[in-house]
Amino acid sequence: MYRKMERYKVNFKDIVVIIMITLAVTFVIKQFYMISTVDGYSMESTLYDKEMLILDVNAYDKEKPKYKDIIVFERRDLIQRYFIKRVIATEGDTLKIENNKLFINNELIDEYYIKEEMITEDLEVKIPKGKVFAMGDNRNNSMDSRSYIIGLVDVKQEIIGKAIFSLTELKKIE
Repeated sequence: MYRKMERYKVNFKDIVVIIMITLAVTFVIKQFYMISTVDGYSMESTLYDKEMLILDVNAYDKEKPKYKDIIVFERRDLIQRYFIKRVIATEGDTLKIENNKLFINNELIDEYYIKEEMITEDLEVKIPKGKVFAMGDNRNNSMDSRSYIIGLVDVKQEIIGKAIFSLTELKKIE
Protein backbone atom coordinates (compact mmCIF):
# COMPACT_ATOMS: atom_id res chain seq x y z
CA MET A 1 0.00 0.00 0.00
CA TYR A 2 2.80 2.43 0.89
CA ARG A 3 4.51 1.81 -2.48
CA LYS A 4 1.28 2.62 -4.33
CA MET A 5 0.99 5.94 -2.50
CA GLU A 6 4.60 6.76 -3.33
CA ARG A 7 3.96 6.04 -7.02
CA TYR A 8 0.96 8.37 -7.08
CA LYS A 9 2.98 11.16 -5.49
CA VAL A 10 5.60 10.90 -8.22
CA ASN A 11 2.92 10.92 -10.90
CA PHE A 12 1.25 13.92 -9.30
CA LYS A 13 4.59 15.77 -9.27
CA ASP A 14 5.11 14.89 -12.94
CA ILE A 15 1.68 16.24 -13.80
CA VAL A 16 2.35 19.49 -11.94
CA VAL A 17 5.70 19.87 -13.76
CA ILE A 18 4.04 19.24 -17.14
CA ILE A 19 1.33 21.81 -16.37
CA MET A 20 3.91 24.39 -15.30
CA ILE A 21 6.00 23.82 -18.44
CA THR A 22 2.89 24.07 -20.63
CA LEU A 23 1.86 27.34 -18.98
CA ALA A 24 5.37 28.76 -19.37
CA VAL A 25 5.56 27.78 -23.05
CA THR A 26 2.07 29.21 -23.68
CA PHE A 27 3.07 32.48 -22.00
CA VAL A 28 6.21 32.76 -24.14
CA ILE A 29 4.31 31.96 -27.37
CA LYS A 30 1.64 34.57 -26.57
CA GLN A 31 4.38 37.21 -26.37
CA PHE A 32 5.08 36.67 -30.08
CA TYR A 33 1.89 35.27 -31.64
CA MET A 34 -1.87 35.40 -31.31
CA ILE A 35 -4.82 33.77 -33.01
CA SER A 36 -7.36 35.89 -34.85
CA THR A 37 -10.56 34.98 -36.69
CA VAL A 38 -11.63 36.64 -39.93
CA ASP A 39 -15.00 38.32 -39.48
CA GLY A 40 -16.63 39.15 -42.79
CA TYR A 41 -16.03 39.00 -46.50
CA SER A 42 -13.75 41.95 -47.25
CA MET A 43 -10.68 39.76 -47.84
CA GLU A 44 -12.25 37.19 -50.20
CA SER A 45 -10.78 35.45 -52.30
CA THR A 46 -7.65 35.42 -50.13
CA LEU A 47 -9.21 34.88 -46.70
CA TYR A 48 -12.70 33.76 -45.77
CA ASP A 49 -15.23 34.51 -43.03
CA LYS A 50 -14.43 32.53 -39.85
CA GLU A 51 -10.94 31.56 -41.08
CA MET A 52 -8.50 31.29 -38.17
CA LEU A 53 -5.11 32.97 -38.52
CA ILE A 54 -1.87 33.21 -36.59
CA LEU A 55 -0.61 36.77 -36.24
CA ASP A 56 2.97 37.83 -35.60
CA VAL A 57 2.39 40.57 -33.01
CA ASN A 58 6.02 41.75 -33.13
CA ALA A 59 6.33 41.89 -36.93
CA TYR A 60 6.68 45.66 -37.03
CA ASP A 61 8.85 46.20 -33.98
CA LYS A 62 12.00 46.20 -36.10
CA GLU A 63 10.74 46.51 -39.65
CA LYS A 64 8.10 48.54 -41.42
CA PRO A 65 4.98 47.15 -43.09
CA LYS A 66 5.44 46.26 -46.75
CA TYR A 67 3.16 46.26 -49.76
CA LYS A 68 0.93 43.14 -49.73
CA ASP A 69 1.34 42.39 -45.99
CA ILE A 70 -1.98 41.32 -44.49
CA ILE A 71 -2.55 43.07 -41.19
CA VAL A 72 -5.06 43.11 -38.36
CA PHE A 73 -5.64 46.52 -36.83
CA GLU A 74 -7.86 47.90 -34.10
CA ARG A 75 -10.04 50.99 -34.18
CA ARG A 76 -11.26 51.64 -30.64
CA ASP A 77 -13.47 54.52 -31.78
CA LEU A 78 -15.71 52.34 -33.95
CA ILE A 79 -18.38 49.76 -33.17
CA GLN A 80 -16.53 47.20 -35.27
CA ARG A 81 -13.13 47.37 -33.62
CA TYR A 82 -11.00 44.88 -35.55
CA PHE A 83 -10.21 44.88 -39.26
CA ILE A 84 -8.12 42.66 -41.49
CA LYS A 85 -6.80 44.24 -44.68
CA ARG A 86 -3.89 44.19 -47.12
CA VAL A 87 -1.24 46.93 -47.00
CA ILE A 88 -1.37 48.71 -50.35
CA ALA A 89 0.84 51.76 -49.78
CA THR A 90 3.35 52.65 -47.08
CA GLU A 91 4.90 55.85 -45.79
CA GLY A 92 6.34 58.02 -48.54
CA ASP A 93 4.27 56.36 -51.28
CA THR A 94 1.79 58.25 -53.44
CA LEU A 95 -1.33 56.19 -54.04
CA LYS A 96 -3.65 57.06 -56.88
CA ILE A 97 -6.84 55.36 -57.97
CA GLU A 98 -7.94 56.54 -61.38
CA ASN A 99 -10.64 54.95 -63.55
CA ASN A 100 -10.75 52.00 -61.10
CA LYS A 101 -7.03 51.29 -61.56
CA LEU A 102 -4.47 51.43 -58.74
CA PHE A 103 -1.19 53.28 -59.13
CA ILE A 104 1.59 53.43 -56.55
CA ASN A 105 4.21 56.11 -57.26
CA ASN A 106 2.76 56.45 -60.78
CA GLU A 107 3.21 52.71 -61.50
CA LEU A 108 0.13 50.68 -62.45
CA ILE A 109 -0.23 47.81 -59.99
CA ASP A 110 -1.32 44.36 -61.19
CA GLU A 111 -3.58 43.26 -58.35
CA TYR A 112 -3.79 39.53 -59.04
CA TYR A 113 -5.09 38.93 -55.49
CA ILE A 114 -8.34 40.94 -55.67
CA LYS A 115 -11.67 39.15 -55.99
CA GLU A 116 -13.00 41.20 -58.91
CA GLU A 117 -12.34 44.42 -60.74
CA MET A 118 -12.51 47.36 -58.35
CA ILE A 119 -15.27 49.91 -58.86
CA THR A 120 -14.51 52.97 -56.75
CA GLU A 121 -14.08 56.71 -56.78
CA ASP A 122 -10.86 58.32 -57.95
CA LEU A 123 -8.46 59.16 -55.16
CA GLU A 124 -4.93 60.44 -54.66
CA VAL A 125 -3.07 60.48 -51.35
CA LYS A 126 0.54 60.78 -50.19
CA ILE A 127 1.12 58.41 -47.28
CA PRO A 128 2.66 60.21 -44.26
CA LYS A 129 5.28 58.80 -41.92
CA GLY A 130 4.03 56.06 -39.59
CA LYS A 131 0.90 55.30 -41.65
CA VAL A 132 -0.22 52.75 -44.22
CA PHE A 133 -3.08 52.63 -46.71
CA ALA A 134 -4.90 49.29 -46.38
CA MET A 135 -7.65 47.77 -48.50
CA GLY A 136 -9.62 44.55 -48.57
CA ASP A 137 -9.08 42.12 -51.45
CA ASN A 138 -12.84 42.12 -52.04
CA ARG A 139 -12.62 45.78 -53.02
CA ASN A 140 -16.30 46.23 -53.81
CA ASN A 141 -17.32 44.90 -50.39
CA SER A 142 -14.70 46.41 -48.07
CA MET A 143 -14.62 49.32 -45.66
CA ASP A 144 -10.97 50.32 -45.71
CA SER A 145 -8.59 53.26 -46.05
CA ARG A 146 -10.63 54.62 -48.96
CA SER A 147 -13.32 55.50 -46.42
CA TYR A 148 -13.06 58.60 -44.24
CA ILE A 149 -14.34 56.40 -41.39
CA ILE A 150 -11.24 54.17 -41.52
CA GLY A 151 -8.68 56.36 -43.24
CA LEU A 152 -4.98 55.69 -42.97
CA VAL A 153 -3.83 53.08 -40.44
CA ASP A 154 -1.31 54.11 -37.78
CA VAL A 155 1.46 51.50 -37.65
CA LYS A 156 2.38 51.92 -33.96
CA GLN A 157 -1.03 52.72 -32.47
CA GLU A 158 -3.44 50.54 -34.46
CA ILE A 159 -1.74 47.51 -36.01
CA ILE A 160 -2.06 44.43 -33.81
CA GLY A 161 -0.12 42.06 -36.02
CA LYS A 162 0.74 40.64 -39.39
CA ALA A 163 -1.13 37.53 -40.58
CA ILE A 164 1.44 34.81 -41.23
CA PHE A 165 -0.43 31.48 -41.23
CA SER A 166 -3.95 30.14 -41.75
CA LEU A 167 -4.87 27.50 -39.20
CA THR A 168 -8.02 26.74 -41.18
CA GLU A 169 -6.27 26.19 -44.52
CA LEU A 170 -2.96 25.02 -42.95
CA LYS A 171 -0.92 27.30 -45.18
CA LYS A 172 1.38 30.29 -45.00
CA ILE A 173 -0.24 33.67 -45.70
CA GLU A 174 1.28 35.48 -48.66
